[in-house]
Amino acid sequence: MKPKPIGKVFFPACMPEVHHYGVTVYDSFWAKNFHQSFERVELLHVLKGHLDLVLPDRRIRVGPGGVAFVPSGMKHRDEFDFDEGLEVFMVVFQWDAEKKFFARAGYALPDTMEPPARTEIRMILDRMRADDCGDSEADRLVANVRLLGVLTLIMRAAGAKRSGRRAAPQESYRERKRGMLMRRARDYVEKHYAAPVTLEGIARALNVSPFYLSHVFSEESDYSLFTYLTTLRMEKARALLAGGRLNVSEVARAVGYDDSSYFSKVFRRHCGKPPKDYALCR
Repeated sequence: MKPKPIGKVFFPACMPEVHHYGVTVYDSFWAKNFHQSFERVELLHVLKGHLDLVLPDRRIRVGPGGVAFVPSGMKHRDEFDFDEGLEVFMVVFQWDAEKKFFARAGYALPDTMEPPARTEIRMILDRMRADDCGDSEADRLVANVRLLGVLTLIMRAAGAKRSGRRAAPQESYRERKRGMLMRRARDYVEKHYAAPVTLEGIARALNVSPFYLSHVFSEESDYSLFTYLTTLRMEKARALLAGGRLNVSEVARAVGYDDSSYFSKVFRRHCGKPPKDYALCR
């Protein structure tokens, strides 16, 4: 089989094969005893609680919304707070490119992965969770394609991290300046996401023109500044809804939306379900 390139890494031209998937509420047995999944990889998407994935040579901490992997045949423990509990959406699969993937991407989401990519991964996994795990050829194909999307997004982020690390010493003054503007823009959005935010206001605070700010952000990140703002707001909203202390209108105001109806439309577009339903299922 002729390999196809993804960036500078070659994978066999085949999709992963999903064996099964579903939501699992963990028992203390899995925390206290080493166990392994023979011949299959486990993707663990934490829905509730915090997972300390103990592997032979490392420990990986994963909170709600996070993703970790257990390679096939690897002994591990799934430690968690018994009072808090642990609920995980697990996808068990086989893939010829498993070893190359883990050598390149590791066993968890890269720290440098951008929020929109993290959100896209969660949306794909949410769609898988909402589907019935059917046995038809079409059902299996859809599951395989969706999983491949998740793996490709992780691979792309890992590749960007590596290429960025090599290129850093050779960065030009222009590149450093643009990178600094990106960081300042992100910092501003993260501090003011709950307030009315405009492109003009951000540009004024950073002492650049709105056009230059918009152009640099879109060119450097492949998405717009307001896509980043909306993604951040949706992540904050998900956390508030999961906490269960605020109603939808209060959550909307807390993340910068005066109109709760518009907030609900945006949330549904990003998360696949309206905020009311999201809150009820937590």
